[in-house]
Amino acid sequence: MKPFTSMLLFLLLTAGSLRTAAQATNSETGPDLKEYDIIARKNIFDTTRTGIRGVGRRQPRVERIIFHGTAIDDGQAAAIFEGPGVPSRPLKTGEVLDGMTVARITLDSVWLTNSSSNTFVLNMDNTPSLRREENGPWQTSTDVSVPAPAATGTDDPSSASAPSGPSRPGESDVEKRMRLRREQEEK
Repeated sequence: MKPFTSMLLFLLLTAGSLRTAAQATNSETGPDLKEYDIIARKNIFDTTRTGIRGVGRRQPRVERIIFHGTAIDDGQAAAIFEGPGVPSRPLKTGEVLDGMTVARITLDSVWLTNSSSNTFVLNMDNTPSLRREENGPWQTSTDVSVPAPAATGTDDPSSASAPSGPSRPGESDVEKRMRLRREQEEK
């Protein structure tokens, strides 16, 4: 019986030391999972990911009404305009243009009045257009370029129209668009 007791004692001592080793192993912390946080933050398969374009500031929506000149229509002076919501026909005195009434038309200018009794004088030399941002108040402007339409969210180059502005020798349409976009962002 003596060999059985010594063997039992040996097993008990060995089991006690194994439990101590196991407890020491269990008490250590595992790998730091914060290292893998970048995978969740930069997940390329995330359907809600916005990318770089979502980081920048949004360009305000700009509307512009451009005065192109005057004409004679049925014996009356008429003004020719271009812009959103502008009829394709010349407007005569008393007609309404986006909440503004055409008050007076001369050879090279037109007077527009709104309900706030503001009067805008548009002439071909100094101030040929009205401009507003985000449906704000109209202001006279010297710029006659038609603003680009609001972004539709598609980056399909085949759906984009040709960029306006002077091109440089040997410059492709894509390079021109990128250069014009960079120039707009720098303004």
